[in-house]
Amino acid sequence: MFSVRVLASGSSGNATYVRAGRLALLFDAGIPRRPLVELMQAAGIPPRLDAIFLSHEHVDHLRGVRGMHQLTNAPVYLSPGTLDAAPELTDVDSQLLEGGVELDNALITPLAVPHDAAEPLNFVVRHKEHSLGIFTDLGHANAAVKDAFSQLDCAVLEANHSIDMLWKGPYPLELKQRISSPLGHLSNEEAAALLMECSSPTLAAVFIAHRSEHNNTRDRSFATLDHARRALQKKGHSDFALLHTERREPTKEVEVGHGAHR
Repeated sequence: MFSVRVLASGSSGNATYVRAGRLALLFDAGIPRRPLVELMQAAGIPPRLDAIFLSHEHVDHLRGVRGMHQLTNAPVYLSPGTLDAAPELTDVDSQLLEGGVELDNALITPLAVPHDAAEPLNFVVRHKEHSLGIFTDLGHANAAVKDAFSQLDCAVLEANHSIDMLWKGPYPLELKQRISSPLGHLSNEEAAALLMECSSPTLAAVFIAHRSEHNNTRDRSFATLDHARRALQKKGHSDFALLHTERREPTKEVEVGHGAHR
């Protein structure tokens, strides 16, 4: 079994659970341990982990890492720059990522991405013949992301903001500039462009992730990415599912390579 569930997604906290054969993997833990364990239990997931992968040191990805490590004894995989920027992790079992990691029969490959953090990463998980990509908190899709995206069966893809809503919204100018910068977050429009340019022929499911509470809506993000999906269909691309994620509500389990809820 190779499956994924997004447990929480957004600026209030991010966590994605992946099963790859016997492995139980957590990508980011941006909410405290107790509510994260409650989300796992609500989804029928036992609080057992073989590894935690941390994308970067921002609190909405880091907040619960230490607690989940203490609960499960799972090692924390992260970049050297992230460890330097997260002093609260200095006494945990940290494994520095400087290339792909093989755990059991899964290969987890870190990708350096553009974001305003010390040394941020996105991840590709390959199990047997299928691949999952977790792409959030990136200001633009660089060459490594585009190349990886073109080979995926399933993706957790950031669609953080509507450009129009961001610039008309309440945020101060400096924050708007940061979010929309090449080191900020992918907009709906940029996520749709990545789909149009780089979608793999085997892509079966895309989770719409890290949606802003103030600068986006479910309907806007879905409509923008669905426009790209339908345009790809007209060009002969096989169809794929677009799936919502929520701030504190686990998604259904999706089997990577199949695109259907379990």
